[in-house]
Amino acid sequence: MELPSIQVSTAAELEATIHQLIPLSVAMGVAVESFEQDILTLSAPLAPNINHQMSAFGGSLSALSALAGWGMLQLQIGKMSIVGNTVVGRSEAAFLRPVLKQLICRCSLPSDFAVFQRKLLTRGASLVSR
Repeated sequence: MELPSIQVSTAAELEATIHQLIPLSVAMGVAVESFEQDILTLSAPLAPNINHQMSAFGGSLSALSALAGWGMLQLQIGKMSIVGNTVVGRSEAAFLRPVLKQLICRCSLPSDFAVFQRKLLTRGASLVSR
């Protein structure tokens, strides 16, 4: 099986790609709400992501967060005209309060993203991740 080559540059392209490549996102009802000024916003309705406490399931919150981070990176490499396939290598979560309505996740670029971008463009993908 060959890995897909991914290049997205808009919210609509990202949503279609997420739904095509990650079937869980369809079951969760994930939507890419917006991508503006380096802020990506994803959402999902509570109903398909509910737990036994009638709040959002922690796994759904973690998955939405991972999709937001993955999506932001895919959009950024798309801006650089790079076709690539990234992976979430690590994730941590802490749930401080229950989510009782629509799940919303906003992802913004870290302050040191320019350093990552420079390394990626000059050294290549295999050297950036190390």
